Amino acid sequence: MADLASQVSQLAQQLTATVQAGDWDALRALDTAMVALLSRPRTSPWNGRESAALQELRSAHQNAREHCAMAVEDMTQRLSQMRQNKDGWIAYAINSD
Repeated sequence: MADLASQVSQLAQQLTATVQAGDWDALRALDTAMVALLSRPRTSPWNGRESAALQELRSAHQNAREHCAMAVEDMTQRLSQMRQNKDGWIAYAINSD
C-alpha cells in the first residue's frame, strides 16, 4: 500500500485527468475516494510531503469545482436556449410528418 502522500498525490492527478476528460461518473467516484482517504483518523500531524500532496489535491479540487461551475452554466444556457426555441421545434416536428 502506498504511503499517504503518494495516495493524496495520485488522487490529485486522477482528479485533474478526470476533469479534463469530462467524466462526471469518475469524478463522483473520486470525490468518494477523497472523502474516505481524508476522513481517516490521524495520530500525527501532516508531514512535509503529505502537506505538499494535500496542497496539490486542494488545487486540483478547486480546478474541478471551477470546471463544474462552468459546466452548470453551460447547461443552464443550453436549457434556456432549448426553452426559447421550443415552439419552433414543435412546429417543425408537426410539419415534417
